[in-house]
Amino acid sequence: MIANDQDLHEALETIASNWIPSFVTLDEQHSDGLDFHTVHVSSLEEMLKEAFDLGFKHRDEGGFN
Repeated sequence: MIANDQDLHEALETIASNWIPSFVTLDEQHSDGLDFHTVHVSSLEEMLKEAFDLGFKHRDEGGFN
């Protein structure tokens, strides 16, 4: 379960890293080469679906009270 903002941050980083090979972190790196990624729309759609599913799973486990 996602217990805090750090858990959520890490879960979202995991989703992104599964779809974007050059992805390292959601933290701003202050470098265009590190902060901007070219992502195909189908990959973006899949990442959004995973994040959406993560929210439902978390809710079903008793989160977001």
